[in-house]
Amino acid sequence: MSNYYLASQNKSHKYEFSHRILWSPQLTIDGKHNAGYDSMSRVKDGDIIFHVYGQHLRAISRAIGDVYEQSKPNDNSFQDWADLGWQVDCKMTIVNVSLKEH
Repeated sequence: MSNYYLASQNKSHKYEFSHRILWSPQLTIDGKHNAGYDSMSRVKDGDIIFHVYGQHLRAISRAIGDVYEQSKPNDNSFQDWADLGWQVDCKMTIVNVSLKEH
């Protein structure tokens, strides 16, 4: 059975979409746990991920393999995060569904 995850992405979405990944640090910059980061550690092969940013559902992915440890990408959009993180490779389907009330 697949689990479902909501990934709220902002400044890192362009890099992650172009590389078909989802990345998050394991801990906050000051070494504390974060519920969203901890959730990343549980993603398994076949899990479904909903990618949201800018009040739109932008993609739906299936995890390709289990989450694994990975250093943060060498891209400015990740500069404010801790170096060691979680990464999930994704099979993404791009969508554009507004989540705003009309």
